[in-house]
Amino acid sequence: MVGFDLVILGGGSGSRYSAHHRSNHHDQPLPKQFEILENIPVFIHSLKLISGLKGFRHAYVVMPEHHLELANQLVRTHCPTLANRVSAVTGGATRQHSALNALRAIDAKGLPPERVLIHDACRPLLTPEFLERIESHCGNPQYQSWIPVLPVTETIKEVSGDRVQRTLERAKLVRVQTPQIFDYATLKEAAEKANMESGAIFTDDASICEFYDIPVGTFLGDHRNIKLTYDFELDTLRLFSKTQSLGEPQCE
Repeated sequence: MVGFDLVILGGGSGSRYSAHHRSNHHDQPLPKQFEILENIPVFIHSLKLISGLKGFRHAYVVMPEHHLELANQLVRTHCPTLANRVSAVTGGATRQHSALNALRAIDAKGLPPERVLIHDACRPLLTPEFLERIESHCGNPQYQSWIPVLPVTETIKEVSGDRVQRTLERAKLVRVQTPQIFDYATLKEAAEKANMESGAIFTDDASICEFYDIPVGTFLGDHRNIKLTYDFELDTLRLFSKTQSLGEPQCE
């Protein structure tokens, strides 16, 4: 059985998510990863479900610095039996830096895992079928990194300004989801190298592997694995959570 650590990335402020849905007791907006879905904060759903997979060791929840204690409190409230296996980590200026902070936190504990799963805090709906695919590929040695993908169903065009340059061949394109699965040592080395050497901006961790010619395998994602980016998507998530058969929480 392959052991893995989980990184949940919620270090951003969610600037694209309109604030009128959410407020704390000071009437200040909370990041979208703290939005409530079925009486549970969004990021807790992923923590509960992924921690139930075989091989899970420890989770690192990446949050803005001023929300670390809130994250810890919510973990203790909703996952009391898991709390001693969850660490809150301060997010960085970019997604790339937030992930690197988590990888360094893993290193600091010693005894690094064989694999690390990196997941968006705002993707709370993980169906049993999708979780099975994640678990299966976590132990698959064919590639050092695996990512869930979905086919592109809309026409995609490349534009410059307001003028179309060309239509891309969508049969060769996919939409990428998380959690993404990596050989821990391979990703840690590549992430540190990218931090020192590259001026590129990486929008996901698989992009770092691609940059250093580390092969990335793909497996089927899930259309219900929606990322909460805009406020209207919360209604969709609530609908799916009521009507779909989702994984059962593991850490009551």
